[in-house]
Amino acid sequence: MQFNEVHILFEQSGTFKKVFVDKGYTVREYDIENTPAVDISCDIFEHIDRRFEEINGTIFDNIPKGSLVLAFFPCTYFSDQSQLISRGDSAGQKHWNLYSKLATSSDQMKARTMYYQKLCRLCIIALQMQYNLVIENPLGKCGFLKQYFPIKERVVIKDRTKLGDYFKKPTQFFFVNCRPTFNLEKESEWNEFQHKVVEQVHGFDRSRISPEFAKNFVELFLEE
Repeated sequence: MQFNEVHILFEQSGTFKKVFVDKGYTVREYDIENTPAVDISCDIFEHIDRRFEEINGTIFDNIPKGSLVLAFFPCTYFSDQSQLISRGDSAGQKHWNLYSKLATSSDQMKARTMYYQKLCRLCIIALQMQYNLVIENPLGKCGFLKQYFPIKERVVIKDRTKLGDYFKKPTQFFFVNCRPTFNLEKESEWNEFQHKVVEQVHGFDRSRISPEFAKNFVELFLEE
């Protein structure tokens, strides 16, 4: 995969940004939250809708053809937990009545539809603007995206600690306008970390990615 510019969506921590900067790429990071690593803080979902409707003045106006866009798309409504809540089967709903379960299921499905629409629109924008889009999302047993998303996952990492991450939890990556490079000779350079237990970590740290994982992923799947 060849690209000069990198644009990162929804990552916040700047972990992948630092890897690309160290390799000499021009990098810009966007997020809803205004953290020190973020170059442009904005409602990315609103920008997706506006660009899809061909309204100028969005972050996508500044992404040249052939760039790499790496999107850590929020997974809340695609997760196994979301599907359990929709069915009324989560642990916290054990004593709920049917009325409460149905009302919550309706809200969950409405929100999931909205976010799924934005995911599809992000991919359509990439097709229209001809940049390389890579989308990360956790891999669950129920597999909402596996069942309904027209784009098939190109890379599945079932144990992220094998690439030096903090957590073992599985991850999938979707590629639009490009393919993973699979530089398998890089595998010998990996250092496996002692993984942390997800349930013992809270807040943003649960989704934080280690610098080692970011570097290994870029060199294995994104660089020629």
